[in-house]
Amino acid sequence: MRKRALAIFAGLVMLVFPLSACSAEIPTAGLDQSISFPPGQSCLIAGEDLTIKFVGVLSDSRCPEGVQCVWEGEVTVELLIKYGGATSKLYIVNRGGGDAVAAFRDYKFSFNVTPYPETGTEITPEEYRLVMVVSRS
Repeated sequence: MRKRALAIFAGLVMLVFPLSACSAEIPTAGLDQSISFPPGQSCLIAGEDLTIKFVGVLSDSRCPEGVQCVWEGEVTVELLIKYGGATSKLYIVNRGGGDAVAAFRDYKFSFNVTPYPETGTEITPEEYRLVMVVSRS
C-alpha cells in the first residue's frame, strides 16, 4: 500500500513540474513603455526580436540617502539579451541616482535600479528591481 501511494505521489509530482514550467509567462512591454522586473526575470519587447533578462546586480556602491559622500557611487547590472537568434551579455552602469542610458544595437535603454540604498539598511539580491524603458535610438 505504501509503495503504491509513493508511486502515485511521484507520478503526480512529475506531471505538475513540467506543467508549471509551461505556464510561466514572460512579461511583455512595448517600445517606450516602462517595465520593472526582478533578478532572474526576462522581458519580451513586443513587436521586436528582443528579449532582455535581468541576471542581477553585480555591484552597488551608491551613496546611501542622508549621507554625504565624496563620490556618488554606481550600480552595475548584468543583462542577457537575445536578439536575432544570438545571446549577448551586457553590463550596464548607473552612476549615482536617477535614470541612466545604455545602448545595444539600434536600441536605447533608459534604466534605473531600485531600491536606492539607505543608511543602516541592507538590500538583499531579490529586493532589486530593474526599471527600464526600451526605445529605438
